[in-house]
Amino acid sequence: MTIELLMFDMDGTLIDSMADIAAQVNRSLVAAGLEPHPQDRIRGLIGQGPRYVFDQLLEGKAPAARLDGLVVSFETLYAKHLVDTTAVYPGMMGVLEHYKGIKKVIVTNKPQPFADALVAKLGLAAHFAAVYGAEAFKARKPDPMPLLESCKRFSVKPSRAAYVGDSTADMQASKAAATVSVAALYGYGKPAAVRKLKPDFEVTAPAQLVGLFN
Repeated sequence: MTIELLMFDMDGTLIDSMADIAAQVNRSLVAAGLEPHPQDRIRGLIGQGPRYVFDQLLEGKAPAARLDGLVVSFETLYAKHLVDTTAVYPGMMGVLEHYKGIKKVIVTNKPQPFADALVAKLGLAAHFAAVYGAEAFKARKPDPMPLLESCKRFSVKPSRAAYVGDSTADMQASKAAATVSVAALYGYGKPAAVRKLKPDFEVTAPAQLVGLFN
């Protein structure tokens, strides 16, 4: 299959950031006098921003002011611990090199400052034409706008673009944008839930992305 634009989610797709995110989520909860949560519980919530994570952990019962405080606490802590354990998934750098002839962008719900910092710290900058974080567009995934706008900025028809992501939000956005959807089942999303959305391709390791496109 020939494509002209290859788009990637970040957490759980390009990089394994689970431990660092979960650690700072729990530190923020404890600092606020709340109970920490198992990493496996937090894992399934990553992908729609820290406010969503806290809202879900608190079962939608926390007032806006409390959520605001938790997000500020998390972002302050996370900025200091971005790459304590975070790393590019094994095999992913080879994938990026393999597709060096295709324009590549990152489209993530991660706050832009963190996305930019991680790209720089993990040596990813040379591989991507753009990094679009949570603030880049008026809407976030699962809304298709970030993918549609990315295609528009590079003058590529959605049908000639592919999006690689690990979550249901990623697949929902890709399907709604009519881009080629690639489910990264090695990531943080629940495979059964992701598969229900019928992605065009599934991979269980980054290296399997090689050869899907030309």
